[in-house]
Amino acid sequence: MIDIFRDPSILQYEVDFTIIEPTGVEEEGQESGVLIGVLRTFCYECFSSLTVGALGKVPSVRHGYQKGEWEAIGRIIVYGYSFAKYFPIALSPAFVANVFFGQETSTPEFLIESFESYMSQDESKVLEKALGNDFDPKDEDLLDLLNYFKCYKSPTKTNIFNIVHELTHQELVQKPLYIVDCLAPIMNRMRVYTPFQTMGDVQKLYNEKKPTAKSVINLLSTNPTPEAEQNS
Repeated sequence: MIDIFRDPSILQYEVDFTIIEPTGVEEEGQESGVLIGVLRTFCYECFSSLTVGALGKVPSVRHGYQKGEWEAIGRIIVYGYSFAKYFPIALSPAFVANVFFGQETSTPEFLIESFESYMSQDESKVLEKALGNDFDPKDEDLLDLLNYFKCYKSPTKTNIFNIVHELTHQELVQKPLYIVDCLAPIMNRMRVYTPFQTMGDVQKLYNEKKPTAKSVINLLSTNPTPEAEQNS
């Protein structure tokens, strides 16, 4: 995929994808269904090896991935949305916002919210407790968390928010900056689409795509015709 999408002109064409099963047989299927299958598989493999973070994934610099490779990944994302309306929302919303709008547009609150999905569930609970009314400057879990992110300031009730904001900026903005610079010129052509025109649009996209019991149920539909199917 990366080799094919190194070519900048690839976005001018509709690519015909074929999936080969482990047995060597061509998988049946056509058009958007196959494309979405390919994109999902690519993103899964890509995020497994090229990103860090729990739920909100942030691309990480790798020695084998230079500008050409990251630009190819950007074209794959653009192609996926242009032809199949597929977008990898596993990417951290803060990272995506930086790609489209630059780091200056991300508020501290937005970065911290993205940071919570970037961390593990246990770490997120520690952070939530520290930013809430139960702040304890001697909390061992909090101190371990700060130490993990190489923070050497002593947390207090007055400075904990600023400390967390600095850490979010370090992890979500500063570290992936090279990758943002590679992706931005390519992915910015997606701003013609409604979900990527403003910060509010990006946040709305992520909120709408969050899996909840209600949203999953709303995706299910059935129209049984025979009486036996209706009874079932």
